[in-house]
Amino acid sequence: TGLVHTAPAHGQDDFRIGMASGLPLDCEVDENGCYLSTVGHGLANLSIFGEGNARILDLLKDDIMLQHEYIHSYPYDWRTKKPVFLRASKQWFMNTLELKAKALEAVDGVTIHPPNAKSTLKGVVEKRPYWCISRQRVWGTKIPVLYHKETEEVVISQELIERYSSLIDSHGTGFWWTLDIDEILEGTSYDSSQYCLGNDILDIWFDSGISWSAGLGSHAHMYLEGIDQFSGWFYTSLLTSVALTGKAPYKEIFVHGFTLDEKGNKMSKSVGNVVDPQDIVLGTKSKPAKGVDVLRWWVGLHASSGSSVL
Repeated sequence: TGLVHTAPAHGQDDFRIGMASGLPLDCEVDENGCYLSTVGHGLANLSIFGEGNARILDLLKDDIMLQHEYIHSYPYDWRTKKPVFLRASKQWFMNTLELKAKALEAVDGVTIHPPNAKSTLKGVVEKRPYWCISRQRVWGTKIPVLYHKETEEVVISQELIERYSSLIDSHGTGFWWTLDIDEILEGTSYDSSQYCLGNDILDIWFDSGISWSAGLGSHAHMYLEGIDQFSGWFYTSLLTSVALTGKAPYKEIFVHGFTLDEKGNKMSKSVGNVVDPQDIVLGTKSKPAKGVDVLRWWVGLHASSGSSVL
């Protein structure tokens, strides 16, 4: 027996349990990783990884029976190498359940090389429960929505959509960045003093997933990418195309594997284990030149033979 700590606002499993059990989903940590003033106990603005930890231990000191350090696994950001902290926040989602049946039907009409990879794409479509299409970044394609200042309610209407479309024609797709709210709402029935502009941007996978429309103007004959794109570009392109046109954005998909280093590790610039194709073609001080035809032959023979290529 034991006690289980559950924090619905700070973890996917806990969030699902909290939703099912009707627990509060309030998040008491801000975007900087510091406690909000509503927490009380002198924790306001203290870092959850630093002073906040020390303050909590101090608050509980009279009730702590045993305290010791415990080493355990913990998620870290792959780029910054810093610890990740999960917190619930309001986001925009695409309801993938509404598109699942049509998407699976569309996949049946797509030729995939190699053929056994079709089950991988179908598996992603069947199992992925939702698609969060919003992000909080200082750059990107803004999600053009207004929020009421007092109620924080989202404001979307046909009048606003037509206004935004007109501004794209006259000011380009960056109008949300370059115009203030008075200019954006000029000529509409909305009082600009009552609203504020949304700051969320679209997931970059949405940007690339809609490229079949913006780049080609129609559907492509073939998409060619790595095997990891079944849950990325292949998937997002499929959903946006099915939602807007009712069919897949591609007739065929050609999938290739990943080139690994001589030890079987993924090549990464940050790790410094990338093999430059030019070194293979022209050679180095320690390795002879192979020539471009040998490299082409090797890629053609092995690139799609499996998920990993040594």
